[in-house]
Amino acid sequence: MSITTSSHAVVGTPLRPLRRGRDNCILGGVCGGFATRLGIKERNIRVIFALLTLIFGLGILLYMTFWLVLTRSGEEHSIIQQIFQKRREAQLVLVAFIATVILIITLQTAGGWTSDGFGWPLVLSGFAAFAVWRGASNDERNRLTEFFNTAPFIGGAFSKSRTGSCCASSSAPLSLSSDYTNCTTWAASGGGPARGSSGRRS
Repeated sequence: MSITTSSHAVVGTPLRPLRRGRDNCILGGVCGGFATRLGIKERNIRVIFALLTLIFGLGILLYMTFWLVLTRSGEEHSIIQQIFQKRREAQLVLVAFIATVILIITLQTAGGWTSDGFGWPLVLSGFAAFAVWRGASNDERNRLTEFFNTAPFIGGAFSKSRTGSCCASSSAPLSLSSDYTNCTTWAASGGGPARGSSGRRS
């Protein structure tokens, strides 16, 4: 049975049950969900996670963990539950987890960058991000795709870098695939006018 919580936190009014936010989210809805449950502003929860990130990256790891185990508002199962409902996905995520643990142990033994305290939480967070993508519902995955396509420095990675570039966009940000195609076409033509152009060198 799916449960839909309030679209935004009501300050001073805690609302049950604890669900990841659907409308008051930026990424996974974890902060929005806790804000709704505790009856405080979403900004306060985000500040807490940001501060925890300064402690060996703990904030990122906790966020990704909650993203996996908390059910999204309006959905019936959490991401981790959806993963284990599909045998193939469960096996894939399990293999990725084992590989992640082996990587951490190897780097730790070799005195790699995981020994500074920040490394292993970031590696585990990377695994959690992979698991989130594999287990997310189609609706959430579409929302994430739209978010990353329009996010600064991500969706606009191949946008206009100088005047006259064919990769320029004066309207809404283009998708990554569209930008990449345009840029490679422009590069293949030597960066000059597109074929069929009426312009001539003087």
